[in-house]
Amino acid sequence: MYPTYSLVLNDQCQHPEVMFSLIHFLESFEIEEQIAAFIKVVPQLMNDAPEWTRIIHDRILNDDSACQIYQKL
Repeated sequence: MYPTYSLVLNDQCQHPEVMFSLIHFLESFEIEEQIAAFIKVVPQLMNDAPEWTRIIHDRILNDDSACQIYQKL
């Protein structure tokens, strides 16, 4: 489920609060599931929504437990 929803992110969206709401929804999933799914979709997400990809990446790196899981995976 997570990968499908993350591909909805769009840098052209006129309402960033909608995109942030989607990010908050994605963050409601178990952390390892989030990061594993992010890793799978990041190549496509980088093409389709590079700014939102950077935001998600920054959020992972700024969370110690998420960062550890990210390094592990």
